[in-house]
Amino acid sequence: MNPGRGDRPALRLCLLALLLILPLAYWPAWDDCFPLAKWLVLAAFGGAAVVLGGVLSAPLKWVPWWTGWVAVSVFGAGVTGWRALPEAALLVLPPLVACAAGAIEARKLAAALVVAGCLMAGWAALQFAGLEPGGWLSPFHKGVASTLGNPDLLGGALLLPFALALAGWAREPKRLASAAAAGLIGGGIVFTEARAAWLGAIVAAVAVLWRAPLRVRASAAVAAAFVFIIVLASPGVAGRMGSGGALRERIWTWGLSLEALWQHPIRGAGASAFRTVYLARQTAMHDRGATFSHYTEYAHFEPLHFAVELGVVGLGLWCWGLVAALRAWGSSPLRRTRPAVWAGTGAGALAILADAGLSWPWHVAPTIVPAWIMVGACCPAAPDPAIRAGSTARADGGGDPVTAAGGSGARVTAYMVAATVAGLAVLAVSFRLAYVSGSLRLGQALAVQGRFVEAGAVYDRAFRLRPGDVRLCWYAATAARGRGEPGTALGFVVRGLALEPDIAELRMEEAAIAKSRGDGAAAEAAYRAALRVHPGQAQAWNNLGNILGSRGRLAEAASAQRRAVELAPDMKEARQNLAITLIRLGRKAEARRVLEGKEP
Repeated sequence: MNPGRGDRPALRLCLLALLLILPLAYWPAWDDCFPLAKWLVLAAFGGAAVVLGGVLSAPLKWVPWWTGWVAVSVFGAGVTGWRALPEAALLVLPPLVACAAGAIEARKLAAALVVAGCLMAGWAALQFAGLEPGGWLSPFHKGVASTLGNPDLLGGALLLPFALALAGWAREPKRLASAAAAGLIGGGIVFTEARAAWLGAIVAAVAVLWRAPLRVRASAAVAAAFVFIIVLASPGVAGRMGSGGALRERIWTWGLSLEALWQHPIRGAGASAFRTVYLARQTAMHDRGATFSHYTEYAHFEPLHFAVELGVVGLGLWCWGLVAALRAWGSSPLRRTRPAVWAGTGAGALAILADAGLSWPWHVAPTIVPAWIMVGACCPAAPDPAIRAGSTARADGGGDPVTAAGGSGARVTAYMVAATVAGLAVLAVSFRLAYVSGSLRLGQALAVQGRFVEAGAVYDRAFRLRPGDVRLCWYAATAARGRGEPGTALGFVVRGLALEPDIAELRMEEAAIAKSRGDGAAAEAAYRAALRVHPGQAQAWNNLGNILGSRGRLAEAASAQRRAVELAPDMKEARQNLAITLIRLGRKAEARRVLEGKEP
């Protein structure tokens, strides 16, 4: 511990919270009561740590205001109800944790984050080389995901460790370990193909190196060029660099977000309400004739996302908090005592802000919780009376402050043991989640090969660890349908919809099951439910048209299939189906024009 950080009740509460909560992660029933009970318990411990610990330093006293406004948004908007609690807790808890983080020795925490970043980046490198069959669990299959299941999340989570490792090397260029760590983590960021994370890494590098010696900057430039040339040989990375589709999606999303903000400018739509509000605005645009569609749960611009959900008041409080944290970091004693940690923390925070311009790092626990803890560890805090007394005793010739403080050394040892146990529990939970993500990837690979029985066995093992995982429900249902067990598949779908009713993929799977059983009415209802969630899904419109055509409702079928062609002009299946329906309606000339691509 740093002298002056003190022996705080808040630290005891935080460690107690970890020791009590983390073992529950191994209890299968605990997943079933997510999200309400888990977040309530975490919020109770976080609030107790702040209120009872009395650790609010002056620069972070904005936290109660921010917490209060998020609470008003959750319970006052009346849009999302208790389902808003997970996101509200994620917005509130990290700053609360930061207030109690002054008791953490920043250098050791920074080293732990760098090691964790190296492990995640190493896993990503194995995926990139094809030695570990990983990737993003989505139809896009871009980049690598390491243990986080999504390349954008991985890229954001690696920014702070990258900045800390780079700052350590820039401070001591002869430390090859820091240079190797920075190179490995930087490579992991590039492998993700997440362009927002690329931007953040560039900002972090500039912030760390702009005052470094010339030889350090030259070495960094050469290393970056070497990595860039190697990675550029990957078709995926080259394709991401030349792709402009993401920019169109961002502009579309920002436009709809601004319209949603205009509807509720002061209070906002409510915490975690963005997806509902966004899809409602997109449906309204489609009703006015728009054809472009982009399904998203985030605005891909954090300030705008917060404004939509929490209003301009919430956005103002958030910005106030960033300014307060910046002031606290700027006056930190680490600037003199641990300059590399101080510079790395600042550069990492700046990188996350840059990432927030195109992505959503503030909504992701592996990214924002460590960042807040590091900022909190940097913040100056009033020394504990026991430490102050020990310092006085040492000044008077009394020896070691820990001993002079009346046995606080034993307490520090107890805290370190508790922290070690809690840290091991954190690692165990992380590897548990990694096992589930790995099971999902392995099950997908087996299902693609038609080995549905083996895929089902893999999913069953993962269910024992996380019975409340919606993705597992979706993939297990697909595997069961592939095995010819529609009843089992439907059971998985019902289970998943009970956890999260607004998942279009589950509705699509429900429709496929109904179709396989010959229940056209149920299939139609399921496809329409999927389109209510995701009205721009071309495949759902095409499938709905096929169901309507099989039931003899040809005019409605043609309308649905035409919608699919409008949304995805290059979708040959939809064009062929539309042409067949038009021929059945006796409109052969129109069918020919559709097949020739002369009309949608």
